[in-house]
Amino acid sequence: MSQDKEVVDSVTTRKTRRKKVTSVPSSEYQMHLDTTIAIDAYHQRFFVASQAAYLLEQRLERCLMHRDKIMRDRAAAIMKSLNQAVDSNFSDIENYKQTLAQVIAEVEAERGTKYELLSYSTPRDMTIENRTYLATRMCSGLETLDLIIKYLDVCRHYSLVPLAEILETQITADKRIRGIFSTIIRHGETMKRLEIDHSINAKNAKNELNNNDSTGAEDK
Repeated sequence: MSQDKEVVDSVTTRKTRRKKVTSVPSSEYQMHLDTTIAIDAYHQRFFVASQAAYLLEQRLERCLMHRDKIMRDRAAAIMKSLNQAVDSNFSDIENYKQTLAQVIAEVEAERGTKYELLSYSTPRDMTIENRTYLATRMCSGLETLDLIIKYLDVCRHYSLVPLAEILETQITADKRIRGIFSTIIRHGETMKRLEIDHSINAKNAKNELNNNDSTGAEDK
């Protein structure tokens, strides 16, 4: 009898412990937490992609001033394709920053809390309530931001990131910009090939010039 009671007690204790270990936040709390983490990720990606897009623009501007006409024409074609591909979304980057600043100002007025979101990171000392409030206000703009980030990711990939990586990203890309990925992959590969060809041709021309000079000197 005593043995049976011991077994029952043991099972009860085990069940109690298991319940404590497997307890998780409520679905509502988890949703708030997931939203906050997602917004953190958006801000970080937005910052990195913005820097990459800037570097791409700098590179294209240099190509537009290249002495090789083929290189200039190719760079101009890429610039045109990029501008057409994103329509007005490129200007949405500045609009997003302004909207974000406006939301922060409104949150400060209503909640009396200072947020440092313009550095593209959500403060970890925000309360769940304030995080949720801010997340709710921002979610409507995340779809547009997502499109911009994907476009800027393409720019980053175009800056000579391995082709396999951009193809992997393309699989999960939005249908609206899937064609943009293909276009820029094609332009990127062509641009890279043109740069290599131009470098080889310039080197060959220089070698030929040196050979001619040395031959002329020997004839004299």
